[in-house]
Amino acid sequence: MRSALDIFRAATERGRKDPIWWMENVLRIQMHDKAREIVDAIFHHDKVTVQTAPGIGKTYILGGIALHWIFCEGGQVYITGTVFDQIKQTFWAGGVHAILRNSLIPPAESRDLQPGLTEWALRSFCGIQSVNASEESSFHVLGRHAPKVLLIVDEAAGVPDTLFAAFDLTQVSRGVKGAEAKILLSGNPFVWPGCTKFKEANGEGSQYHRIKASAYDSPNVTGECDIPGLTGSDWIEEKEEEWGKDSMEFQIKVMGEYWKEGATDRLIPETLLIDNMKREKPIITVVDKEKGYESRSCGQGMDYARMGDDETVSYIIRDGRIVSVEARRNMDEVTAAAWLAERHRCYQCLRTELDTTGLGIGVYDCVVAHHKDINIGGVSFNSKSNVPDRYNNIRTEMAVRLRDALRTGTLVLDGKVPHEFFEDCRAMTYENKGTKIALTPKDILKKTTGRSPDHSDAAMLAIKAYQFQRQETLDEKMHRELVAGMRKLGRREPAMTGLF
Repeated sequence: MRSALDIFRAATERGRKDPIWWMENVLRIQMHDKAREIVDAIFHHDKVTVQTAPGIGKTYILGGIALHWIFCEGGQVYITGTVFDQIKQTFWAGGVHAILRNSLIPPAESRDLQPGLTEWALRSFCGIQSVNASEESSFHVLGRHAPKVLLIVDEAAGVPDTLFAAFDLTQVSRGVKGAEAKILLSGNPFVWPGCTKFKEANGEGSQYHRIKASAYDSPNVTGECDIPGLTGSDWIEEKEEEWGKDSMEFQIKVMGEYWKEGATDRLIPETLLIDNMKREKPIITVVDKEKGYESRSCGQGMDYARMGDDETVSYIIRDGRIVSVEARRNMDEVTAAAWLAERHRCYQCLRTELDTTGLGIGVYDCVVAHHKDINIGGVSFNSKSNVPDRYNNIRTEMAVRLRDALRTGTLVLDGKVPHEFFEDCRAMTYENKGTKIALTPKDILKKTTGRSPDHSDAAMLAIKAYQFQRQETLDEKMHRELVAGMRKLGRREPAMTGLF
C-alpha cells in the first residue's frame, strides 16, 4: 500500500506539468478563472505583472504560487512588498498558513521547521523568505541568488523605483542552462511618490506579460464560487451609486484602472506628478539679501471643516518638502484653533495660512484672540484673485501656484504625502472662461473622488505660507512684526495688500 508521502510525491510530479491541478487538488484552493489565468501566466512566462482592483483575492493566490514553486519546482521564493508587516499578515498568515491548514501536504522528515511569518526553509535554496523592501534598505535584496528563483512583489505600486534595480540582480540566472528565474508583480493602480516602475510594467511596450482584473472578475461576482471576504455585486452597486461610474474612485477601486492620465483639462497632469516624484531634492531659490530678502522656510496650511464627513486637514512644508500631514474630524472652532497653534509651534512654522471660507473665520478669530504668538493669514477661497484678468478666484490662482511649485521642483513629493493628495490632484480640472481659467468647483470634485478636496486645499494654503516666508521682504517683515505687536495691545491691524 502506498504511503501518504508516496502519493504526495506522485502528485508533485504531476504538479510540475499542471500547476492548476496541483493547487486545486493538493492545496485545495478554490480556483476561479482569473486565478487560473495568473497561475498559467507565471508557469509559461518569466516576467508577469498583475494589475487589479482591491478585493479579488490576489494575495491568497500568490501564496499558492509560492507553495507550488518550492514543492513542485524545488526552488527559492522571495516575497517583498510595500509594508513588511503587511506581508506577514496577508501573504504569510492569510495566505501560506491558511492554505497549508486546508491542504493535503503530509508532514515530511525534511520539513522539521514549520513556516513562520518571515521565512520557511525546506532545504538549501528551497523555501520562502520575506525581503524588507524600502528605498533605505535595498541592500536586503542584493545577493539573493538561487538556481531556481521566483521573486514575488506584492503591492508593487508602492515599491520605490530604486529597489527595482536590486530586483534585477535576483534574476541573473535567467537564460542559464539548468537555472530558472521568474518575477511576478502584483498590485492596485495607485501612484506613490518615487514609485513608477509598476505602472510602466503594465503599460504598452512592456516586457512583462500583463494581466488586468477588475472587481467584476471576483468569483463572488462571476458566480464561479462564493469566497467570504472578496468583493461582491452588492458592494459594486453601492459604490456605483455613491461614486458614479465615471469617478476616479470607481475607475481605480472597482475597474482596477489608472485614472485618466493625460487628460487635456487636468491642471496637474500625471506626467508632472511622476516627474516630480523622481526628483532627488527640492530646488531652494537663492535669496538675495542685498535686495531685501530674507530666507524663511517653514509654513502650515489648514483647511477647516467643523462637523460631518469632511476633515480638518493640516499640511506643513519645510525646505521644499511636505514633512507632516494630519487630519481630524468634528472639531469646534476653539479646539481647531488650539490644534493649529500646537502644530505651528511644534514644527516652528513661521506662518500659517487658514481657509477662512464659512466657519473657518471663527477659527481665525480664536487664533488671533488666544494665540497671539501665531503668525496667521486667512484666505477665503471664493474671494477675488490677485490677478483677476487670469483667474476667476483666489482658489484657482493658488492651485496654479501649487502646480508651478511641483513643476519647478520648489516642492518635491515623497513618502510622507498621503494618497488623498494625489487623488485630489488627479481630479482637479479647469476650463477657460474668456481670458480667465476657472478651477473645477468643490462640489464637482466631491462627486469625482467621493469626498471634499481637503488635502489639496490644505496643500495650497501651505504653499502660500511657505512661499510667503521664503520671500518675505524686510518691509513685509517689519509690517508683520508691527501687526503682532498691535495684536498684543488689542488694537486693529494696519492694512497692507499685495503680499501674495
